[in-house]
Amino acid sequence: MDALTCIQTRRSQAQLTSPAPDSPTLEKILKVALNAPDHGLLRPWRITVLTENGLIKLGDLMAAIHQRQANAKGLKLTTEQLEHTRSRPQRAPMILVVGCKVTLEHKIPVVEQQLATGALTQNLQLAFHAAGFGCIWRTGEWSYHAEIKQAFGLEEHDLLTGFLYVGTPATPCKPRTEFKFSDYVQFWS
Repeated sequence: MDALTCIQTRRSQAQLTSPAPDSPTLEKILKVALNAPDHGLLRPWRITVLTENGLIKLGDLMAAIHQRQANAKGLKLTTEQLEHTRSRPQRAPMILVVGCKVTLEHKIPVVEQQLATGALTQNLQLAFHAAGFGCIWRTGEWSYHAEIKQAFGLEEHDLLTGFLYVGTPATPCKPRTEFKFSDYVQFWS
């Protein structure tokens, strides 16, 4: 698949099933994605690949945090609520946790380090799509939680860019909503 077709046809896939990429395919995808644009060559990105037990560990951590948050508010969670939280990482056979290890006090601003990590994440999405896999980039409250960040080796000033859920699409891709090109692009001459 050529690059333009890959970009044009990539869609977020919320429903994913096994298989996930095997080790050689994953390594190839990761090596390609690491060629993201990176002002200053800081390579701020950090990737943790979760499968099987890693997904269970993340779910257990999320459930424990959810329970502590409820307790602090004097709330009682049901078993179903905790299991829902615990099962969230199980929505795909693989998750890539993408973080941005920020270099403070550097001539390259933090926002550019974050954008480089976002570019890496987009490269990952395109590479998974080109290899026949689906993925979805998820963020939400867990991306900003200090304990989750710490579990993946990130410090308070670092950023957790998101969770890239990866697997085989369980359903066909929905077509992209059409848009008016001129609403987003202007030309100066």
